[in-house]
Amino acid sequence: MSASLDGNASATHLEGENPVSTHAGDVKRPKQARQHATPSNYKGFVAGVFSGIAKLSVGHPFDTIKVRMQTSQHAQFSGPLDCLLKTVRNEGFVGVYKGATPPLIGWMFMDSLYDLIIPLSKGVMKLRVP
Repeated sequence: MSASLDGNASATHLEGENPVSTHAGDVKRPKQARQHATPSNYKGFVAGVFSGIAKLSVGHPFDTIKVRMQTSQHAQFSGPLDCLLKTVRNEGFVGVYKGATPPLIGWMFMDSLYDLIIPLSKGVMKLRVP
């Protein structure tokens, strides 16, 4: 390392390198672009929440019927449609959504984070990959 004769530490630099500035307050560092959460990223987060709700709304009744058929006696239901009809008749339409809260929270959490993180990571990859 070399320094100027007057002992100015701001002018100190490595051999072979050009100092960016000789004044301590004027040192310029290359700007690193940072990916900030934008309103469009939040829209993806909210869309993920609704995606989780939609998945559960459509898929959970099928899962409920499947589990009931797997865990019941063979004589109780003659098939999936019979299982659905008996469930709705005995428990109401809400019966096909029993136990839906844990998967609902899981789907909403997973899809919302996925839809938030993917755009952010794409922005980071654009910065890192030439």
